Amino acid sequence: MKRKGMAYLICLLTAALVLAIFSSTTSPLYGLEYGDYYGNHSSSALLVGKEWLSGRLPYRDLFSAGGPLYYLIQRIGWAVGGRTGVWILQIVWMSVGLFLIQQICRRFTSETKSFLLMAVGAIAAAATLTGGNSREEFCILLSVLMLYLFVLSRERGDWRRRDRFLAGIIAGAVVMMDGTAGGAIYGALLYLIVRAFAEGKTKKGLACAVQIGMGAALIPVLFAAAFLFLGAGKEMAEAAVVVPFRMLWDEIGNGTLLLHNAVKCIPYLLLAAAGIWGIVKKKEDERGILAWIGIGLFLFGLLGDGKWYHYLNGVFCCPLLGLLWMEHGKGRNVFAVLYSFCAVGVAVIFGIPLSHFAEFVMTEDVSGYTQLMGELRTYRESYPDNEIFMIDMPAFFYLDAEITPQYRYFADQSEYEGVVEGIREDLNEYITNACNATILIVKSRGMAYESFGDYNMAGMYSHNREILSVYERMEQGD
Repeated sequence: MKRKGMAYLICLLTAALVLAIFSSTTSPLYGLEYGDYYGNHSSSALLVGKEWLSGRLPYRDLFSAGGPLYYLIQRIGWAVGGRTGVWILQIVWMSVGLFLIQQICRRFTSETKSFLLMAVGAIAAAATLTGGNSREEFCILLSVLMLYLFVLSRERGDWRRRDRFLAGIIAGAVVMMDGTAGGAIYGALLYLIVRAFAEGKTKKGLACAVQIGMGAALIPVLFAAAFLFLGAGKEMAEAAVVVPFRMLWDEIGNGTLLLHNAVKCIPYLLLAAAGIWGIVKKKEDERGILAWIGIGLFLFGLLGDGKWYHYLNGVFCCPLLGLLWMEHGKGRNVFAVLYSFCAVGVAVIFGIPLSHFAEFVMTEDVSGYTQLMGELRTYRESYPDNEIFMIDMPAFFYLDAEITPQYRYFADQSEYEGVVEGIREDLNEYITNACNATILIVKSRGMAYESFGDYNMAGMYSHNREILSVYERMEQGD
């Protein structure tokens, strides 16, 4: 027990170091202007969590894609200590995931090597963190929990009824966090069900499926009942399930993007290949779980917009591949050469986002953001009784100025336009007939109009290639 306590302490310190440096959206080392890095809309989640704590309801009052479990974590973080409280929860969450990775590896190799493999997982997480506090980040622990459950059952030699129920609960939790980040979990459950059918024919297979299904329903049913009671059941289902899966399929016709995504999925393919090889060559049925996990991760990783944080929930593949390399890569045989080449290839893949983040931290010009944030605080003081409305602006502007959005689609409107029916019409209707904001701020690429409905331009700022246009409502008679 003492050794496990020391092991967890090492994992805790590792998680704290990784998240202090790489979670730019929540780490105390960074200001709010470093949020929403590379498409990770963490600040929208932070705002939803903050407003939920203040009494506004996610989905009904503030729309943002993602499951209610994710926003519940944001709410708890704000209750603990604001933005830093969310960062603390990230540390705890990631440290448990790293600890379980170390414990899994320890069962197959020495203690020293298990910590080295845990460090590999931490480096892979740092590379794909993409600013931190994403839905995928919180799905790492759920995926590793599923794998740990399989390891424990392997040691016992059987799957108990409660183990299958617990596996279902993990699946339900990932759906309520981000259903599109559950590729590893879905693959593992399919493996478990198929194996049950193969071992015990129909009766055992059906019993396994029912036990898993009962567990999987538990958390979604609880959240659905709560939001139905609060009058937002339909809105929760849309934002938590429908929209994320629509966004996953949105780029399916983009061949170039699919190719790029396939390259990022190479660690998943290597894991699947290792599992298949273990079954075919070594007759080890337990290795089948690696194949199913790898295939599940690959199928979900191949889709989507290719942002690096979408691959965060699969970083545990790297320690597993390292473990296999230690097992098969000894000596001068073909496996030593093959695994060594694969190790170099995976390192190169994860080196790309690491270099991008380093460049962002050291060279990013955020002066346009900071200038506008200062002006926005001034506007807020000048118009305390009026809304300040923003279109496609990062949600950290609301957080910095302590503004509560009055409009449901408060951020990322253009991104949701292709998957949320009627959002553009709703936005135009709101601006034309219902918006009472004195100040309107619009982010765009390209032309900025001198007037915008009843608004005239009052200022213009820039960030990279984006134009941040500030409009002020014209007085009647102007």
